[in-house]
Amino acid sequence: MVRNRRNILILVLSLIAFYSINELGRHAFQTIQAQSRLPTPPPQRQRWEYCTVNMITPGTGGWKAQVSHGGSIENVDSDITGISTVNRLGLDGWELVSVVHETGNSAEYFLKRPMFR
Repeated sequence: MVRNRRNILILVLSLIAFYSINELGRHAFQTIQAQSRLPTPPPQRQRWEYCTVNMITPGTGGWKAQVSHGGSIENVDSDITGISTVNRLGLDGWELVSVVHETGNSAEYFLKRPMFR
């Protein structure tokens, strides 16, 4: 008699567990289906800002380079190649994208960095 009760209890618990697992799986499947129907937002395009380093010339107290960015032009300390200026800009997140050889030993450096909204 005790054995039958125990078997019936095991059967009832097994049925409850099976039903619970089945319902949980069905709910998870419906959630996945609903999520797959949601429209995905269009990817946002990365925006960039640009800068140039050029006109590397000797000046009083050493070499100078012109840095153009956003409509402003600034004369900054540099070396004969302009690389020291490019390296300083690199510390501010600027990346070198192109170099154009100019007349003589000069060059023009083009840099960009991501714009943060």
